[in-house]
Amino acid sequence: SKRLITGMLGDPVPTVKRNACRVMAETEDPEGYFIKPLTAALGDRNYMVRSAAAEALGTVRIKSLAVKALVLALLETAREGEKQAAHAKTLR
Repeated sequence: SKRLITGMLGDPVPTVKRNACRVMAETEDPEGYFIKPLTAALGDRNYMVRSAAAEALGTVRIKSLAVKALVLALLETAREGEKQAAHAKTLR
């Protein structure tokens, strides 16, 4: 079920979460049930999970919501990069 697949994103093992994203990408989801959990997975610590979530969001049939989620995630990533760069300057 979709709920079970989504629950796998809470697993501590990155491979399980990455595979959950892949299953979501292959599962029919016309109502967009997976968009919110995949968007959350874009912030995972593990880069493989983030990548799999982004790829899965790219397959979502409701493109406008998926695009919005990707833009928000990219903005957050850019902000984090700016924070890290500013912090690195203070360490010099």
